[in-house]
Amino acid sequence: MIPSPNLDDKTYKEILEEARSLIPHYTPEWTNHNPSDPGMTLVELFAWMTEMVLYRLNKVPQKTYLALLDLMGLTLSPPQASRVLLKFHPVAGYDGNIVLEKGLQVSTARSEGQEAVTFETEKRLIVQNNALSACFSRTGTQITDHSELLNDPTGAFPLFSAAEEVERILYLGGDVFRYLQEPNIICISVDQEEDSSSVENELIRLFHWEFWDGDRWSPLELDYYLAGEKKVTNRVFLKGPVNIDKKEIEGREDFFIRGKLEALPEDPRTFDVRALSSRLIFSGDGLSPDSCLFNSTGFSPLDLDKDFLPFGDSPVVDDILYIAADEVFSKKEARISLNILLNEAVKPSLPADTLTMRYEYWDGRDWMILGISRPGGQMASAGEYMFRDSTLAFSRSGAVSFICPSNLVEREVNGQKGLWIRIRIGVDDMGKGGGYTQDGGGGWSWYFSEKIVAPLVSRIRMTYDAGFRSVESVLVHSDYACTDYTDEMARNFVSLEKSENPPSVRLIRLNDEGVPTVCFGFEKPLAGDRPSLFFELDEADGREDFYADSYSSHSRRQLSLRWECFHKDKWVKLNVNDYTDSFHRSGFVEFDMPEEWELSDQFGRELCWMRVVFESGSFESVPLLKNVHTNGVYGSHCRTFKDDKLGSGSGSPHQEYDILRNPVLPGAVLEVREETYPPQSEREVIEKEEGPDAVRLVKADDGSEEVWVRYHQVRNFYESGAASRHYVLDYERNRILFGDGKRGVIPPRAKNNIVMRECRAGGGLAGNVGAGTVKILRKSIPFLAGVENPLPARGGADLEDLDNLKKRASGVFRSRNRAVTSEDYAWLAYEASSSVGRAVCLPKVNNRGEIVVIILPRREKIDLEEKLYPSSELVRRVREYLDERKLVGSRLCVSGPLYKRVTLQIRLVFRKEIVETHSAREDISRVLKEALHPLVGGEEGKGWEYGESLQKEFVQRTLDRIKSVHHIEDIRLVDGESGMEQDMITLRPDELLYPGEIILEDRRSEF
Repeated sequence: MIPSPNLDDKTYKEILEEARSLIPHYTPEWTNHNPSDPGMTLVELFAWMTEMVLYRLNKVPQKTYLALLDLMGLTLSPPQASRVLLKFHPVAGYDGNIVLEKGLQVSTARSEGQEAVTFETEKRLIVQNNALSACFSRTGTQITDHSELLNDPTGAFPLFSAAEEVERILYLGGDVFRYLQEPNIICISVDQEEDSSSVENELIRLFHWEFWDGDRWSPLELDYYLAGEKKVTNRVFLKGPVNIDKKEIEGREDFFIRGKLEALPEDPRTFDVRALSSRLIFSGDGLSPDSCLFNSTGFSPLDLDKDFLPFGDSPVVDDILYIAADEVFSKKEARISLNILLNEAVKPSLPADTLTMRYEYWDGRDWMILGISRPGGQMASAGEYMFRDSTLAFSRSGAVSFICPSNLVEREVNGQKGLWIRIRIGVDDMGKGGGYTQDGGGGWSWYFSEKIVAPLVSRIRMTYDAGFRSVESVLVHSDYACTDYTDEMARNFVSLEKSENPPSVRLIRLNDEGVPTVCFGFEKPLAGDRPSLFFELDEADGREDFYADSYSSHSRRQLSLRWECFHKDKWVKLNVNDYTDSFHRSGFVEFDMPEEWELSDQFGRELCWMRVVFESGSFESVPLLKNVHTNGVYGSHCRTFKDDKLGSGSGSPHQEYDILRNPVLPGAVLEVREETYPPQSEREVIEKEEGPDAVRLVKADDGSEEVWVRYHQVRNFYESGAASRHYVLDYERNRILFGDGKRGVIPPRAKNNIVMRECRAGGGLAGNVGAGTVKILRKSIPFLAGVENPLPARGGADLEDLDNLKKRASGVFRSRNRAVTSEDYAWLAYEASSSVGRAVCLPKVNNRGEIVVIILPRREKIDLEEKLYPSSELVRRVREYLDERKLVGSRLCVSGPLYKRVTLQIRLVFRKEIVETHSAREDISRVLKEALHPLVGGEEGKGWEYGESLQKEFVQRTLDRIKSVHHIEDIRLVDGESGMEQDMITLRPDELLYPGEIILEDRRSEF
């Protein structure tokens, strides 16, 4: 309680001296001023009696003082309702919309000895099964996926600050890469739109190439040029052997290699590609045939795992060797080589020059000629398929090569279906010389003059050179999305072979907007005309809650944010109401969404996408987003009642009526039925105070018209006139008071003509419930599963007490309800809410030109470990109250304090009689924390002053008052930020102290 004001502060001594000084002026003949003089005795008696009168005068009775406060318009602040974020949940799987009207009641569970706390929704809400499914932040080429953090109650991420370089990967798939299992080489060629001016601009060199080994991606050995090959830009040669295995990418299972983009080119046109092709270069033995058959009088399968006679032991005309190789012969128009290795230990007979071997393929109707080989070389007439035979008709090891016919088709040979070629002895045989001889039965047989030695084949290996072919699968994974470019690359490859100039495809698209963005993806469009989302921030100062409402200060922030949604293949700007103050506090953002907002593919997710774009400006600190809540609405700790009949007018002055609901909250609507319609002059005043519908004509049950007038609530009747429809709501007694006819109209005499059309009851500290406590639906609604409050309720305050009223009265006397000086702002902050425990206005504006008011919440019980921060609901109420009373054009910032952590290291000596030092140490820690506390600390116990430095002398004086301490040996102050010891901890004007660790080194005195 503040002391009563001194109307006159003169003391006895001052009165006596003043009277003595006046004696020469009024009675100059009186010259004896000694104390023994009888006249001076009378003067002393007069001074003593005057001091007593002044003392009694200064003791103005409390009732008179309160009457004075009432005369000044000061009354007890009414109770205030807490506010909570309510989040509703529809039944799982329900696909419709659930409409919740304003005023829906929910509550906490009733427990033993404690009533349920009821909340009402503040606005209409449409609930749907639609959660936030994805969240990505993008800064330049960096993208970070925050989707998992949004489901983590302990997680938070910084907005507009993506920190991860996105993996941009080119996947190339096809059976051709299987050949890397052998010591082969695959050349990858990129056809760029723009010719590479330097090595750095070659797209192929920007990738790091890897293969899948069944467990992980492993690096590939490569070269950018190959011996014997002409050096060409944008080509890479990948070398086997590696243990490449199949891998499924985007539903495709194949042999894949991938290139990870390691560097970004200066020119994004580097990614403009017309075609991607691959070429297999056999550098090993090649492939074995699928099967080989020898046919003389019947088919005989040949064992390819050992040496075999391809034409039997006596090759003759029409002996045939069939070779099946589906993989090789399927490469139409590729150059195929059959590498034939003969057993060097067996030298075959040298055939006659007339011997021919016909190489044939099946075209679906007949065996067609590939080429004809002779011991002296192939026949010139077989050049259509560029046939070459260096074996000279199997007379030596060598290779047979040809262009694979485009019309080579499958055929069944000996019950085996496949792609076949055959080698048939067409003329003569492999013998030399000889003649016919007649046997004993008269038959003739041919005998060679030299013994036939048939060729013995040790191995047949096949290779092919198909040139460059379009890669079978081309997939690009970028910005968390995978794009299939296979068809475009295949079409372009065909066009290039026809010497056409097809349009290029930009394989990788980089974000070229140059501004940070945060994207939010939802399963379906948000429901409602103006849907809203609640953004829960984790502010750096550690506040418990962050509610904001009816406040958007985009004009006061030096930054610009733009909200957009992806609609009809482009980003469309949205009109929004941003109650988060540009992500400076938690709150709702309301959107004007376009009709038929459709799904779109962003970051590889088919969702309804919106984003916020950081256009310009800067944050004081990067906002930390904890969660985005859908299906949310604010709830107030109150219950709304309508049409309560308070009583009947008596026609007498100073009528009073009890309100049926207790405690009543501000915002009541009171109507009185009057006998006549108010005259025009009075009606204009009524409508100015209460709106155009303040005077109503209502049809009664008997058909007559009744006049109902809405009365205006005032603090007192001192400014009311004889025609003023005013009333006073006494929150302490929960009563309605009317005037006396001179100051405030007297309600007329009538039955039940005083009605409380609407009032809200509730409020108080009991409404500040914790998170997760509001779970009860007071009304059953179809398809609505439940409700929860993810954040605690804050802002509730009880009716102000007299002591607090007196405390703020002196400041209000000076400010007269107008904020001009810094003291005015501070005292009016107390006026805004009884929950304000301490307020201060900084003497200078901040760097944005704002007047800064720092407030602390009031606490009935002091927790010495708590960092005190005002809830955003309390900040909102103080700010709105001050906004109405500040000078026009001035800019205002209401916030909590900053804290500077300090560590105290003390070496002390306890008194000799102190035995239990543990409790003594706890007492010392408690006393020091109380002394530095923002509400009860400082020299006078009224709270540590903002910006006041901490000196060792203050700690010394505080410890000297503790009886258990004998003396102090050393005090050290350590700055909690720098960790450095300092002689004095200095604070900024908006900073308070927060005692962190208190380290005591103690011993007992020996004396």
